[in-house]
Amino acid sequence: MPTMRRPENLERFIKAYNDTQATLPIWVIFDAHNAFQYDGIETPKHWRRVSVPAGMRLGDIFNRVFKKYPDEKYYAMVADDIIPETKGWDLLLEEACLPDKIAWGWDSIQNEQLPVHPFIGGNLVRKLGWWAAPGLKHWYVDNVWKGLADALHCGVYRPDIRMRHCHYANGKAPFDRTYEDQPNHQTDYNNYVKFMQKDFRKVIDRVKSS
Repeated sequence: MPTMRRPENLERFIKAYNDTQATLPIWVIFDAHNAFQYDGIETPKHWRRVSVPAGMRLGDIFNRVFKKYPDEKYYAMVADDIIPETKGWDLLLEEACLPDKIAWGWDSIQNEQLPVHPFIGGNLVRKLGWWAAPGLKHWYVDNVWKGLADALHCGVYRPDIRMRHCHYANGKAPFDRTYEDQPNHQTDYNNYVKFMQKDFRKVIDRVKSS
């Protein structure tokens, strides 16, 4: 769970985690420049607090984690602007993604259209060789996940698992500095189009043959 300049969101997530009786460990990823803002927050003892270099973006964070820990049973991303509402949501999504699927729940914005906060089976990530498609810093990472889910018939959408997304796009959060500082949208779009046109089919063929 990457978080930046939002200690109140982390506290809200911890409460929701406890309220829904979640048990899987979470790694909270802090930007080194802003990590001090979270010093007073006590996270569950089985969570980890990880600091990454200042300015590192989501796509690079995902791939850094996968490179360092390539043998995990699953890989999952939750954001600091979501509120889990379903009891045991973490174990339900873990079960749904194993061993090589992409599973996600209802988020109140994208829902079945896009796996914004997915659990991905470790076998699939290892076949891909990456967690986030190369060249993407922030935007369109989840579009590639959806493309993979459709092309490989490995998507598992669970509308019964509610992961409410409190985002400025649906009026549930202010447009704060963290949203404002996100990477250039056009650059990621250009890289996404290039990837889909030149590399996506090769990736699908490689996964199917492995």
